[in-house]
Amino acid sequence: MTDFRYRFRPRYYEIDRQGVMFNMWYLGYVDTAIGEFYADRGTPYEVMLAAGYDSQVVHVELDYAAGLTDEGDTELVMRTGRIGTKSFTIEFVFVTDLDAEEPTEAVAGRIVYAVIATDGSGSIPIPMRCARRCRPDTLAPWSGGSSGDRSWYCSQCGAPRCAGSTCVNAAFRTCSPCPRRASPSSVRSGPGSTVPPPR
Repeated sequence: MTDFRYRFRPRYYEIDRQGVMFNMWYLGYVDTAIGEFYADRGTPYEVMLAAGYDSQVVHVELDYAAGLTDEGDTELVMRTGRIGTKSFTIEFVFVTDLDAEEPTEAVAGRIVYAVIATDGSGSIPIPMRCARRCRPDTLAPWSGGSSGDRSWYCSQCGAPRCAGSTCVNAAFRTCSPCPRRASPSSVRSGPGSTVPPPR
């Protein structure tokens, strides 16, 4: 999947006495960009809320190699990292000196989000739609199917299928044999299937 890029220029009041952007602002830009990231992946924040789930920061890491100034644009580059059962990781890097032959990767980090229910009941498994949007390249339809085809789902374990005999594992990163698959006929699609189509 291609990286998501959010371009901005640090503002005057974000620059500290050392002439670089003060450290508190980095996560502010990450938070702004994550909303654009969700929308770019086809699931705007409002859609998530309407579907009954939200994301909550549970861990952040930042590694500083260079500072950002207000003398030029910066690109915040984001990509999906690990996708677990109830949380997912977004990896990011602030890139400056964009016109240079080798732009500078000034600040790199990662942020872990837990998926929670909007009714206040706590963390929940990552909804299939969210997982597909974050990493759709591993969830391509098999044998010419389409995203609205019920053959995307295994009738035994409910996981999305990316090959005729495999299901996407809990981390949504690789494919493995369906743990409940007894025979080729156990995966059904089309009229009469008990597996719901993708939403």
